[in-house]
Amino acid sequence: MDIVSYILHFNQNHSVLIAIATLFALFPLAILKKRYYLGTFMMIFGCLNFGFNSEMNRWYVNQHGIRGTGTLTEAKESSVVINKKPQREFEVLIKAKDGQIIKSSFASYDDIFINENPAEEVTPPPEIGEEFTILYLPGDLKNFAILVDDYKSPYGKRIYCAELKNQQPAAGQTNPPEADCP
Repeated sequence: MDIVSYILHFNQNHSVLIAIATLFALFPLAILKKRYYLGTFMMIFGCLNFGFNSEMNRWYVNQHGIRGTGTLTEAKESSVVINKKPQREFEVLIKAKDGQIIKSSFASYDDIFINENPAEEVTPPPEIGEEFTILYLPGDLKNFAILVDDYKSPYGKRIYCAELKNQQPAAGQTNPPEADCP
């Protein structure tokens, strides 16, 4: 399981490098061996890699991850701008189930939030000092995902209560007992 985690994590963080390496590996092979279908494979792989690498990694972490906790320690502006909106980078302390603590980071443009019932397209990040639940893979604590819908964590409870305030309750709908919104 460790090797799959490392491959998916590397693929998520270095998708351009993987696409270039695939190009340099398959293009000469396609020319020399006159196997032009390899070029088609290369284009399909490149598109799938750019489009689905984050989703594959997030799915794998969601299926095989172990629960831990994280605390946001620092937030700063990054040099990345998407849709004329500056993105942020976050430093986080991750505490594993065995008590090991490591420092890691993520950015607001990373696709690391797991939300089973997304009400919004963009999930707000945790606040500084706020504790949240994560899923991580054994042996690779830096490959983690933040659980948004864990109502037992302060972050999950804050997100859930904000969603409740923004929507009308359906007939007979009640809050989960662990959420306890004011």
